[in-house]
Amino acid sequence: MHGPCGKHRPTNSCMKDGQYKNHYPRPFSNKSIQGKDGYPIYKRRNDGKIVNVRGMRMNNQWVVPYNPYLLTRYNCHINVESCSGVKAIKYLYKYIYKGHDRCAVYIESDDGEKVVDEIQIFQNTRWVSLPEALWRIYEFNLSEMQPPVITLQLHLPDRQTANPREGERYYLRLLLNHVRGPLSFKDLLIVNGRECETFKETAKERGLLESDNSISECLREAVLFKMPSALRNLFAIILVHCNPTDIRKLWETYYEDMSKDFRKIHDNSPVAQLQCTLKSINYFLESMGKKIDKYDLPKLDYGRDNGNVSECREIIEERSINVSSEDFDAQSKLNPEQEQAFKTILERVDSGRAGLFFVDGPGGTGKTFLYRALLANLISRCMIALAMATSGVAAAILPEGRTTHSRFDIPL
Repeated sequence: MHGPCGKHRPTNSCMKDGQYKNHYPRPFSNKSIQGKDGYPIYKRRNDGKIVNVRGMRMNNQWVVPYNPYLLTRYNCHINVESCSGVKAIKYLYKYIYKGHDRCAVYIESDDGEKVVDEIQIFQNTRWVSLPEALWRIYEFNLSEMQPPVITLQLHLPDRQTANPREGERYYLRLLLNHVRGPLSFKDLLIVNGRECETFKETAKERGLLESDNSISECLREAVLFKMPSALRNLFAIILVHCNPTDIRKLWETYYEDMSKDFRKIHDNSPVAQLQCTLKSINYFLESMGKKIDKYDLPKLDYGRDNGNVSECREIIEERSINVSSEDFDAQSKLNPEQEQAFKTILERVDSGRAGLFFVDGPGGTGKTFLYRALLANLISRCMIALAMATSGVAAAILPEGRTTHSRFDIPL
């Protein structure tokens, strides 16, 4: 039985900041069910039975999951939980391969009752038995797998390892996961005695690709309320993130809706309408690090002038960033150290000389606050300042921030 705790004994070890750390008393339940965290919610009958334990009347809500045999065998407190699901398997493997055992050591006198904070008193220790020590000294294998399973690199015919986002490589992997005993790349292309031209076509013939019904339904719904420019943006997002199986069919189905504005401007030139639509889609694709040439779409004529502005997409995007009033007002709220760095960096910017600055400080000292103030000052003066970080979490807290890998297309 757990406890007593709470108002009956506030000094119990399970109490932390006035809260029940172990969630007792547990709620009644008519049957055992699987919990969200991998632990079960055990059946606890509300049968009215009450016992006196350590000066408190308790019912089934205070019973700790236990095994009678283990309690009598080892004469100690053993909490037994029955876990199931994928998380439980991951939990077990983590414990098998986590390394050496660790133990918590706590020494105290017998003077009165003490509150034990297991986290605070935890001490990292290591103990290796003699057999394990010898096994490691002689470098014997600690584990083995029979039969051995080796993950091989996947590549297209006569090519090195391809980018994971490359279309044909994806379809090749799909075929290798479903076709038993292929003898060659050519063998994978044969379906029902007919040789297909691409791995994508082969996957279609084998019924391994889902239809584009949901994607088409998404575009069909967007046509009802989105302007042509927004449709083209959505189409580009679908190309990059949804891997449609028949891109040309989607293009032919929704081309008229995506090109309505250009058909009004170039009403007598179908070629101009087509090229303007392709160039607009390519604009959105480039913002996501892709090019329209990689997709099964009509060929874009890069040399054709469609009357758009001559500035590149990146300059247009950076100059369209809006500065929030909070960031703009941050310039007047800097502490002395932040203000010194702020003025030093801006002096170098205004002088036109290159510079490299390193701002150092523990977490919570206002480094990001300084960065946002600097960005707000430069952007409000119609200057271009690229906000970048090495991680997505750090980039997300900067205005229009991006990772350096995304900005400069650095391979991971």
